Amino acid sequence: MDIKERIQKYLDSKGIKTASFEREVGLSNGYWKKTKSISANIVSDILRTYSDLSSDYVLKGIGNMLDNCGCSSADDASIYHPSSDGTCTDFATEAERTHNGGTTEDIAFYKEQAEFYKQQASFYKEQAEFYKQQASFYKEQAEFYKNHNNLA
Repeated sequence: MDIKERIQKYLDSKGIKTASFEREVGLSNGYWKKTKSISANIVSDILRTYSDLSSDYVLKGIGNMLDNCGCSSADDASIYHPSSDGTCTDFATEAERTHNGGTTEDIAFYKEQAEFYKQQASFYKEQAEFYKQQASFYKEQAEFYKNHNNLA
């Protein structure tokens, strides 16, 4: 399955019509049907528009289709994990269910998983902030050179 097919699978699973998709992402009418390959910029726009769509799933075909399980923030998402059917399971609920027929080691495992995902979400937030700052710097630099070249 290629990138376009994985994105289409996501759209189908969410019930998103092609025209709505094109409009939301900022694509021209009919683009999706006509295109054979998708540029990195368009994939980036799609991932930005549909924040619950996993970049690993789209780009590499690995992992779950849904990232952060459609939670409203990374903090919320860190206590959930996606299951194979695309739904999300709360770690606490899973631990409680496991405890009813499982062991305290199972509960400890899920608590560790929750903590790991919280740390991972925090790391990605910091990384996103770094890249925002870097983009701002390059925009300022480009503006400077543009203005400098216009003066010469």
